[in-house]
Amino acid sequence: MIQTGKVLYRVKGAMTSINVPSGVVYITEGAFEGSEGTIVAVDDERQRLTVEVEIFNRKTPAEVEFRQVEAAEA
Repeated sequence: MIQTGKVLYRVKGAMTSINVPSGVVYITEGAFEGSEGTIVAVDDERQRLTVEVEIFNRKTPAEVEFRQVEAAEA
């Protein structure tokens, strides 16, 4: 199931958000930096997303922090 809408999270105590209308995000840092993926789960408590990325022509789940993604261009 694709999660869409706003993802809210805290950065240094301040609340911020990313708007993800399509459920597709671009990973901006970490092991999957530069990859695009589809959100399959949101863990608000741990502030993490499970994103399905393609590696070696296979869809693979990757867990990333909210701050490590931005909405992909539509």
